[in-house]
Amino acid sequence: QAINHALDREGMVTGIYGGAAAPAEQVFSSIGQVYDADLDGAYPYDPELGRELVEEAGFVGESFQIPSTYLTTTIEPTLSQAFTDIGLNLEWIAVPPQQAQTALTSGDFGLAFQAVGFNSDPADAFYHYGVNGFGNPRGYTNDTLDGFFDVINTTVQFEDALPAYQDLNDYAVEQAYVAPV
Repeated sequence: QAINHALDREGMVTGIYGGAAAPAEQVFSSIGQVYDADLDGAYPYDPELGRELVEEAGFVGESFQIPSTYLTTTIEPTLSQAFTDIGLNLEWIAVPPQQAQTALTSGDFGLAFQAVGFNSDPADAFYHYGVNGFGNPRGYTNDTLDGFFDVINTTVQFEDALPAYQDLNDYAVEQAYVAPV
């Protein structure tokens, strides 16, 4: 949650991506059926609140390694500053282009930055939150996530599983499993 409050999404979309994107606080695409406009604004840019959350958690001064790839170089200074603003540090570890995907999926890094958002709703659910998901390299799960996927995995028609996908989205945003830009 602290990291989400540290991100000036509007500024990044405008300044780094030239307005060729839309700020996001959830991983599901705004053109998909799982996306919930009511979740926009869940984490307004508020580095002071982010710092309070970091202090409350006892992590002030912690440093996190993150892979530096050909996709991250333009955003690295901005993300480093955002982390500094809330009392955390990023250490960018250079990864050759041919090893970028391996580094991101290895589980060796607690954080990673990737350009995503071009998948279907089911693909985004599994990619980010599934125990074997590409965007979940450490295989994190819990009873709540397992419950959502029990429904999703045993329902044939997407429309019938849509409420489980939407509940998954709500829960994932609340828990701040990711910090979308």
